[in-house]
Amino acid sequence: MSVNARAWQSRRRSTLLWIAGVAAVGPGLLVGLGFARDAQATRAPSAAQLLHTALVDAAARGSGHQAVSSGSGSKTSTFSDDVATNEGRQVITLSDGARARILVVGGVAYFSGNQTALVQLFGLPAAVARDVGKRWVSVPSSNSKYSAVAADTTLPATLAAITPSGALTATASTRLHGEAAVAIRGRAPAPQSQPGFETMYVTDSSRPLPLLVTFNLQASGRLVAGTETIALTDWGEHLALAPPTNTIPVSKI
Repeated sequence: MSVNARAWQSRRRSTLLWIAGVAAVGPGLLVGLGFARDAQATRAPSAAQLLHTALVDAAARGSGHQAVSSGSGSKTSTFSDDVATNEGRQVITLSDGARARILVVGGVAYFSGNQTALVQLFGLPAAVARDVGKRWVSVPSSNSKYSAVAADTTLPATLAAITPSGALTATASTRLHGEAAVAIRGRAPAPQSQPGFETMYVTDSSRPLPLLVTFNLQASGRLVAGTETIALTDWGEHLALAPPTNTIPVSKI
């Protein structure tokens, strides 16, 4: 049997929508999260240049770590990602019990997970998920499903997913976790697949790097219950990745 490729598309967006499947919250959340207009905001070109420099510097580091946390009420999800230019690893945890891992190395994407994750996140029929069990499923880059599996697991994809769009503003320097930082505010980027707001904090230095990103997405013109926070650390970290054992080719399931 073949894998349901549609269920692979936009894993992070699907978990955000899963989290946000409750009543919308009021507009006061915008102010509480600091999205009110800042009187000290700089002009958009300065913010755009700062964003460009931070993204260029991050890409030059070649690798990094991101810890993604989304939640609303009792529903939460976390993604723990170590990403590099052409490889990476990801651990996904949902509060409904789904647990999954993704590894991209040597031009092959691999995924594994418990039964809930194999069905919910990767679209496998329950019988196929039981047959796969605890094994890793390998997806070569020549397979049409590769890009969907590897979508969130490399540095270029990470940077694209955190790049705000539209008119940008930048606040005056502030302190974030003991570091001088500047907040860049704009619209949520296209990879989020929903309209909304984003704030990216970057180090206030001559070589700025992203530190933290927060999202609030909208549906039908209102904020949905649920936010996403991404902490970015370990720029330039060394990744020692190796293909897993006990694999099964995706063409066999």
